[in-house]
Parts: sequence; structure tokens; C-alpha cells
Amino acid sequence: MKENNKKTEKTGIAKLLETSVMLSWEFVLENNRDKLRGGPGLTQETAWEILETSSPEAVELEYDVMRELSLPRAHGQKLVSGEDGRTYDVHEFCGEGKGESDKLQMWFDITAYWENLGKKKTQTKRERKRERKEKVRRIKGLTDEGNRGILET
Repeated sequence: MKENNKKTEKTGIAKLLETSVMLSWEFVLENNRDKLRGGPGLTQETAWEILETSSPEAVELEYDVMRELSLPRAHGQKLVSGEDGRTYDVHEFCGEGKGESDKLQMWFDITAYWENLGKKKTQTKRERKRERKEKVRRIKGLTDEGNRGILET
């Protein structure tokens, strides 16, 4: 006998989107294996884990994944702090119906770049200045101690 669970059973556009995701998520994962883990992203437990720690690239990766899964533009987006201490970015897709059965969510575990974003914000002015100088040194190839005084003056 088939159980009818209305909370998990999707209808309308949500059912079509879920089917599309289930058919192609492994392909998307294989194409981005060095940048993300997990999938298919339909629940918190199966969220795509973004491995990128740079915010612009990580956010772009979220949209690349949704594009590769052939998802339309999301109707909403929210930040969720999980009970497991992780941070999730949840994109919501809605059909024409107003019920939960015509909604689909795409979950991304953004803990890696969210924590990195927080570290950047809490850096002191002196640390940011030191980091910029180090970048200039690397670009100009002046990393040895003998050239240190040139860039610090």
C-alpha cells in the first residue's frame, strides 16, 4: 500500500523541477568536483557544500549549479543557521500554487566562505594594510628580506 505524505510529495512545477534535479545532479557534481560536494541540494541534509572560500566565486558557483540543473530564477532566498552549526543559503522556487507542495528549495552549505567573510570583516586596519603590502611584494617578486624596506617606506 502506497503512503500518501502530502508534506514531501511535490506537485506542479515543483515536481518537474525536482525530477530535473534528480536526473542531473550527479553530472553537475562530477563537473565541479574540485569546487563542491554533496547534492542534490533538495534538503538541508543533501545540501551542496561549497568548497570555495572567496565570496564572489562561491556565490557565482551557486548560480552556476542552479543554471546547470536547469532551474529557473528563484523567487526567494534566505540564510539559515543549522542546528549543526553550519550556515546555509536556501533558494526557493514556487509554482503557481500557494501550498508547500508547489515549492522547491535548493540548499547550499556556505559555511566555508561565510566564515572566511567574517574573518575579513574582523581584520584590523593594520592587518589589512600588511596583507595588501604582501600582495604587492608577491606581484613584484620582492619577497626576500633584502627588498623589504623598499615597499615599506
